[in-house]
Amino acid sequence: MRADPGQGLLAGGSRRLRRENIENPERDAWHLWQHASGSGDADANPGVSPNPEVSYWRAITRRCQNVPLAHITGRRSFYDLEFLTSPDALIPRPDSEAVVRLACRIPAKTILDVGTGTGCLLLSILANSPGSHGTGTDICPRALAVARANGHRLNLADRCRFFISDWLKSDRLACYDLILSNPPYISEDDYRNLSLEVREHEPRHALTFGRNGTEAYERIASQAVEHLRPGGWLLFEIGYGQFSPVRTILQAHGLTIQMIERDLDDRIRVIAARSS
Repeated sequence: MRADPGQGLLAGGSRRLRRENIENPERDAWHLWQHASGSGDADANPGVSPNPEVSYWRAITRRCQNVPLAHITGRRSFYDLEFLTSPDALIPRPDSEAVVRLACRIPAKTILDVGTGTGCLLLSILANSPGSHGTGTDICPRALAVARANGHRLNLADRCRFFISDWLKSDRLACYDLILSNPPYISEDDYRNLSLEVREHEPRHALTFGRNGTEAYERIASQAVEHLRPGGWLLFEIGYGQFSPVRTILQAHGLTIQMIERDLDDRIRVIAARSS
């Protein structure tokens, strides 16, 4: 039975988080108590301490040091599913759910997710597209281990595979109805201005690649055209102000934007282009 935290424990944790300017201190204090006391998924919280209050205050201390909540609890909710997380992969973010919403409107039986990280995009799409199969690639073996674990936890392992690939260079790749990616699109200048929580605790290679923030789109688009079936789709998550330069890149490779999806701030977050 989970111990009752009491209002004093949660209030004390919230106060400490608030003093360190942590956003949503009450929410984080509650989630950290759930983690410390062993509620939720045992796979995501193994070896719970016999003294949950001690574990709770240790977790509060880590959160005060800007360690992301998902790195402390080892999990994050995304598109009504729960994913294991790791410092080796980008933490799933609510705005990226726009990728899943748009992808589920595309009738694709075979899907490739480039830079899959935790696998949250690919696995969420598969969970909502029963007839589809997917492949997730990443340059980081530890990130792929997390993605595989998530595939097993969500009972999707028989419909997906994960392996190492440097962009789309692997000879294990085939041709697909849909290729998607949330690539590193933050410019070098913007990367330096990111919060400490992001800059110090999330993998740099998943956030920035090249000076301008659009180099990854060029790299993927140039390699994706040979792995798209006729009439296939290439879907990108993009950053603020990147619609026009990414559209130009896609057009240069014979792809035309057909659909867009907006994020929680009503900004264009996802574009889907189609080959001829």
